[in-house]
Amino acid sequence: MELTIGLAFAAGFISFISPCVLPLVPAYITYMGGRMTFSVAAQGATPSSLWTRISTVLHSIFFVLGFALVFVGIGLLSTAFIRQVGGANISAAVQIIGRVGGLVIIFFGLHFMGALSWAFNRIRQHQTALGRYATPLVFVTVSPLIFWAFNRQPSAFAENVNFFDYTLISLPVFTAFAMWLILGGALTAPRDFWLHTLNQIEGALYADTRQQLNASGRSGFGSSLLMGVVFAAGWTPCIGPIYGAILTLAANGGSISDAAVLLSAYSLGLGVPFIVTALLLDSAQGGLRRLNRHMGTIKLISGLFLVAIGLLVMTGQLQRFSARGATGALGEFSFNLEECFTEAVAGNVAWGAVWNCVNQTDDALAPIPPIEALPDGAAVGSIAPIAVTPSASTVNGFEGISAADSPVNSNVGIEVGQTAPDFSAFTHTGEEIRLSDLRGKVVLLNFWATWCGPCRVEMPDLEDAALRYGDQLVILGINNRETATQISDFADEIGVTFPLLLDLQGNLQDGFAIRSYPTTLLLDAQGIIVDKHLGFLSAEQLAEKLAALF
Repeated sequence: MELTIGLAFAAGFISFISPCVLPLVPAYITYMGGRMTFSVAAQGATPSSLWTRISTVLHSIFFVLGFALVFVGIGLLSTAFIRQVGGANISAAVQIIGRVGGLVIIFFGLHFMGALSWAFNRIRQHQTALGRYATPLVFVTVSPLIFWAFNRQPSAFAENVNFFDYTLISLPVFTAFAMWLILGGALTAPRDFWLHTLNQIEGALYADTRQQLNASGRSGFGSSLLMGVVFAAGWTPCIGPIYGAILTLAANGGSISDAAVLLSAYSLGLGVPFIVTALLLDSAQGGLRRLNRHMGTIKLISGLFLVAIGLLVMTGQLQRFSARGATGALGEFSFNLEECFTEAVAGNVAWGAVWNCVNQTDDALAPIPPIEALPDGAAVGSIAPIAVTPSASTVNGFEGISAADSPVNSNVGIEVGQTAPDFSAFTHTGEEIRLSDLRGKVVLLNFWATWCGPCRVEMPDLEDAALRYGDQLVILGINNRETATQISDFADEIGVTFPLLLDLQGNLQDGFAIRSYPTTLLLDAQGIIVDKHLGFLSAEQLAEKLAALF
């Protein structure tokens, strides 16, 4: 299928229903609903003006732009420029955005529930204490947060981890914070300094409300742009057929500018339902205004929800929390819908046959070739037994994961043409597998998750390949931060017998710079990465890639 801007836009639009997008939806509704509730409370009985409604749409557009900025930027960085920037650096950057952004979301939640306004008024009533205790209190509170938020975590492949190697990125931020206190007068005139700071914070927070009341002044769209950036950084997408094709285009040396344009179109298509959602929320302003006497309670509840979202983003739990509500059936349905819808847009499927295509009740799409399409010389069998080495790092029913030293090789890396870094990890059944022990065999590393629709769809084809090639091929499914119980239930449901590895802390995900799912790496018998495929891997594509190695 030829990739076009319209096709990418359509694929993004239909991807809104995917479980991959679910983590963004409640966070977005919470933010937009909280912002709207705060605005209605500030306006009182004043009817909504035309500018107020336009402002709601503009806020949603800026949110989408912030989301697209990270989505496009990280998508390209983690594919086309990975050698220059390094996979661990990409993961560290996203992690920092998520941690800092989570704190910002919590700050906005406190603002929406009125806690900041109350706190500022109490502070002004005790100006004497403000001059004595504010500076040391803020310094003691903020300094640890800076070191926590801006610290990158050790890679799964790091050797001789040095504490200072992973605090270095925090020092410039900490230094800037300390200089702001010193040069701003927090030590010499603390009372005046903190009163001025409070005034500046309040001016920034309430500028948007004043603008809506007076139709003048700043509009505060930067906060919505920031929220889009934060939510995108805290989101782990799964890859549908079009998104995967776009990223693969960039990863395999295609035109970066073309990939950027297509990825932007996909992001904007995904953003359209968010804008429609904002319009629906805006239509609820009249109802909220009629509940004005309960507005304090509504603001409190919306603010608490936003604080909860901030905690999920800050701790990296947003994806895990939202994925619990994404069933396998929904994931597979959304994947089929995107595939069939984009095929219809491309003209390969009649619009009247789309529903049959989605439910797989019609041969609307070209049939997937049977496993016999693989090389005739490949022996049918099972995965060769892999030696199990008990380890002290086993935790909670073999859910631990341990790092291993990489082989001495100047070309070790995570890009095609480089030797894959060595690692060891436990399967969901308790076996420990070390990548270096598999030298002499072709190895397929499949990064996946149970909530990922495309991952579930491609698993049976990987299982068929594992059985057909026997001990010539080792397939390792590296799970994204889920428990042994979740993985075991999935393996029983799908019928997977090849090793499924635990990665509870995401060390391997970060070490290989995996930003979306599924992602598949193919290693030759020498451990060199010969192919990287982003997104759903069909039986036909798998057969072609394996045929080149046997």
